[in-house]
Amino acid sequence: MSAIYKHSFLTIAASAAPGDQAGFLGERKILPGRKLKADIPCLPHRVVEMRQIHDPNARRSQTDLQENPLNARAWAFQEHLVPARFLDFCSSETTWECKRATWSEGGFEVKSIGYNSIYRKEYQQNLEDGDPDTLYQFWAYRILTEYAPLKISFEADRLSALSAVASEMQQRTGDKYLAGLWAGDLLRGLTWFSGFRSLGWLPAEYRAPSWSWASIESTRLLFDFGYDSRPEFVSKGLTAVVLEAECQPVGVSLTGRVQGGFITLRGRWCRQILHFGRESYPTSASPDESSDYYFLEGLPGTGSVELGEFRPDTTLEVRSYQAAGGMTRQYLQRSRLRHSVEAGLNINHPVYCVGIAEQTNGWCDTFTFLVLDHAEGKEDTYQRLGLAYISSTYVPSGWIKSMEVSDFTIV
Repeated sequence: MSAIYKHSFLTIAASAAPGDQAGFLGERKILPGRKLKADIPCLPHRVVEMRQIHDPNARRSQTDLQENPLNARAWAFQEHLVPARFLDFCSSETTWECKRATWSEGGFEVKSIGYNSIYRKEYQQNLEDGDPDTLYQFWAYRILTEYAPLKISFEADRLSALSAVASEMQQRTGDKYLAGLWAGDLLRGLTWFSGFRSLGWLPAEYRAPSWSWASIESTRLLFDFGYDSRPEFVSKGLTAVVLEAECQPVGVSLTGRVQGGFITLRGRWCRQILHFGRESYPTSASPDESSDYYFLEGLPGTGSVELGEFRPDTTLEVRSYQAAGGMTRQYLQRSRLRHSVEAGLNINHPVYCVGIAEQTNGWCDTFTFLVLDHAEGKEDTYQRLGLAYISSTYVPSGWIKSMEVSDFTIV
């Protein structure tokens, strides 16, 4: 896939077409305009008719995805970035992209800024000129946050549909690719979360280890922006150490599907009790409107500090298994359900919180914890449930240094 698109002379996209059986050269949408009176003698009617032009920076906005369905497809993402030249037939105009520029039909060069869509020029400049840390940031904060929410017909293809971009990044960095993350930037990679109030859900079949963003489907994917791995930013001793990380690919491709994988972290940890609650909003339009949420509190009798915000990856479910000696034990499992259920109200379960990163914003630190529980029937391995945070303002002196240091193997 990477070689085919990379070495094509020109790639043409019919973004406005709803499918491969539909045409795209019909009548285009004309954006609304208005007539302005102008006191210009050379104009016969002294009226200027101005037509609104399409804003190319609005690519993958909600309106754009409705009018240009191809932009919402995961497979089309890499087919857009990898080619040297890209001609796009959109609903209201045609755009041109190459390694040096992106031009709209209105005659303006498109400049991708912040959260706006990635264009070929930006992608190529990062590959050619970016140092490793710049490339890691580009991968997490730009490529993955734009790619992960895109639609895909077969859930199992989520990693495969990004393999061409991953292959080019791997050639540039020489790093080991781990189910959508990079070994050289793994701690930053672990700080992903699926929005603030929007939870993800498990795909129908196994797709990636629980620590990878690719293990779930979500409508949004974000990473901690304050993360910095440089020694001068790691001051409190909470940042974990990656001891080992491996993935088992399906087939020969190292950037495609995986059938398993694990990471082993060494870090400071504490125990917390995970609860499920329901928060009502009496001022809302509907008096019955409520929001389901999960929260953590310190384990009684341990002197553990209560962690603040908890962001679960998905709705959580309590499961049971038969342990050695015939004992029945419970564990928390991420769910395939897209919304919380009443059964969640019974959650009152201890979990492991492993410190993985520190964020510095200039006036206080925020500590990020990976929230884990035992994997099914395995006392020596763990699965990821989400992330938790606490501000250094609420951390008593000496608490971090008093935390136990252990190794955790996460699958």
